[in-house]
Amino acid sequence: MSTLYRPQIVEYRLPDGACRTPDGRRVTKQTPGAVRRVSRSPTWHGRFTDRTGRRHQVKLDKSKSRSSSMLDKLAGDAQLAGVGLDDPFDGHRTRPLLEHLKDFGRYLAAKGNCAEHVTKTSSQARAIIAGCGFKKIGDLQSSAVIEFLADMRATGEQSALPLRGKSLTVKEVAGLLGIRTASVWRMVRRGQLACEGQGRKRRFASEAVTEAIRRRRGVGINTTNHYLVSIKQFSKWLVKDRRAAFDALAGMSRQNDGTDVRHPRRALTEEAFARFVEATAAGKTFRGLTGADRLVVYTLGANTGFRASELASLTPASFELDAGQRTVTVEAGYSKHRRPDVQPLRSDVAEMMRLYVAGRPRKKQLWPGSWPDAGAEMVRLDLAAAGIPYQDEAGRYFDFHAIRGQFVSSLAAAGVHPKVAQVLARHSTITLTMKNYTHLDVLDVAGALDKLPALPGDKSASQPEQHSRRA
Repeated sequence: MSTLYRPQIVEYRLPDGACRTPDGRRVTKQTPGAVRRVSRSPTWHGRFTDRTGRRHQVKLDKSKSRSSSMLDKLAGDAQLAGVGLDDPFDGHRTRPLLEHLKDFGRYLAAKGNCAEHVTKTSSQARAIIAGCGFKKIGDLQSSAVIEFLADMRATGEQSALPLRGKSLTVKEVAGLLGIRTASVWRMVRRGQLACEGQGRKRRFASEAVTEAIRRRRGVGINTTNHYLVSIKQFSKWLVKDRRAAFDALAGMSRQNDGTDVRHPRRALTEEAFARFVEATAAGKTFRGLTGADRLVVYTLGANTGFRASELASLTPASFELDAGQRTVTVEAGYSKHRRPDVQPLRSDVAEMMRLYVAGRPRKKQLWPGSWPDAGAEMVRLDLAAAGIPYQDEAGRYFDFHAIRGQFVSSLAAAGVHPKVAQVLARHSTITLTMKNYTHLDVLDVAGALDKLPALPGDKSASQPEQHSRRA
């Protein structure tokens, strides 16, 4: 049973209509000369009884038709809940979206993902949620996400973010910037972000954070694609975990990052790469890695195509160095594909690793520390020692990730079939292998033409001696 009504509003005013006396007090029933006035509320209210007999009163809407629909929905849901047929998503709709995001982070960690992947995915999703002003699951909207990502790529004046003039904690700043808290403190040390207070009470003014966000704008499509993947993964999980009825971002897709390359990379020639590795051996220690350590890291990376985070995860137990089976394995939690990746090793690389891991704790990481966060800086220092520019005349860079391209380009130069190169590079498509990671400047493109068969009917090519006698 439900009833729709507009409650009476009783108020007292002075004869001139004022609701307050000359001394500022509110007019009440006891005020001398007060006139009682009765009116109807402009907003409709409703009463309904649930299956247990409990009565409820709710404020609805100024429109009678909308209020009637709202009351019917509330009364119907109350009856269904009494027999266990209530809306399974109702409780999740009212929870703050950031609470769901915390649960999502715990879900990623429980699946065995490495801490870096969990932090990065959660931070990027949090940056979009904060930037778009999403509060609840129902606020998720693809058009708002598209506008936010376009705003990230823009280089001009940016729209203000909803920071509301408050001071922020380091975790809140990291979420808005899409980075880790350690990176926030790094920005503070470099003078890129101002903070106030000491110790745990340090806070960041919203104006300083907004300016830092704007300075980080102008990123490429590849970067915003990573943000999009993170928020889509979160939205998809909401449905998978029975927290939302549908995926609000299901129709969104990544943009073609080939049209906007902000950091083009290159491969080194065989001679230049050898010079780079040899110069590393005499280099100073960088974030816990000695020159000898980096020589092994660079060599292994150039012969496996492993990323910095994957190399940092390796332990002596990751290697199988028997004569019949020479492999190295990246565990699923550190692999980009979230599955164990087993890579074969050349005999000389396997021998190098046999000597290097000898006597080391079997389950302890070979190269722990924060060096993967500054891989480009580390490579830049070692390139300088070898007399090789970090950026060439064509504007292309050789950073740590370029070593992965060095691996694929070396395979191509050795005549390895593209499909085999794709498997070794662990790419999902052969287009990615050939287009993004194979650099033609280290290949003998012109010399490849000499391997083609002779022209049809060209007797001079097939009978060079006879041609010489006729001449």
